[in-house]
Amino acid sequence: MTDVSIITPFYKGNDYIHKLFNNITQVAHAVPTKRIEWIIVNDSPKTKVKLSDCINGNLTVRIFKNSQNQGIQRTRVKGLNYSSGKYIMFLDQDDILSKDALQVHLKNISHDSASITNGYVQMKNGTLLPLYRSIQQMKYVNKIKYFFYLGNLIASPGMVLLKRETIPDVWIKQQLDIEGADDWLLWVAYLSNGYTFNISFKKTYIHTKSDKNTSDNNELMLRSSQNALVIFEKYYCSFQKLCNVYKRRLSMRKNIELMSHNKLWEYLKNWDIGLTLFRYKKF
Repeated sequence: MTDVSIITPFYKGNDYIHKLFNNITQVAHAVPTKRIEWIIVNDSPKTKVKLSDCINGNLTVRIFKNSQNQGIQRTRVKGLNYSSGKYIMFLDQDDILSKDALQVHLKNISHDSASITNGYVQMKNGTLLPLYRSIQQMKYVNKIKYFFYLGNLIASPGMVLLKRETIPDVWIKQQLDIEGADDWLLWVAYLSNGYTFNISFKKTYIHTKSDKNTSDNNELMLRSSQNALVIFEKYYCSFQKLCNVYKRRLSMRKNIELMSHNKLWEYLKNWDIGLTLFRYKKF
């Protein structure tokens, strides 16, 4: 059985793929006793991936192609279905892992918990900013309410190593019509199912800001977040109070970002959300 499957949705990504291949090769060779597979799913079928299936030491590369563009969540699920790993990582095509990323994750993961590490976001000017400023701030990822009061606290699934059986069925089977917020749905469903994250403050990941990031499109992300909330609300009825909080949070974002409403007024109206955000940012 494969130990770790790294799943990457490919979308017109030939500018990134060779750099990522070299990166994942280093990461795999740093854990030589483990069998690693890299699953690439081409979601731009008119673009040929400039890389071939291969075996490189303990790393196996396998490439699949969607018959038509299906979006990132459906492509991640396709990759999951193609994979055979005990542990799963979803890594975007323009992101990078540190050489010891799998060493850290495999040491950090436990029977009923995923492993999450810290990392950097690389701005368009090349500046690296830490994703979490402190271990206290990272600990919020294990408190589900903050995903409703604040939003997605995990910048990318490339920071997380999951046990295959802990990936929620609702995320696999209920796919978003508007892509962008499937990460949020994955994490809140994961936590709702009683799982937690083992936290390492070590930085093993770089998230790259680019013009292609859906997360930078505010209007699209709002619509996708509303889509994800509808799905969660349907399948996790006991979290209705938190769902109502998230509806207010999304309304605030819409008013502030899309309609130029007074930001202070929005936080005064929703003082509980404002106070929660203040407490999070003070760490």
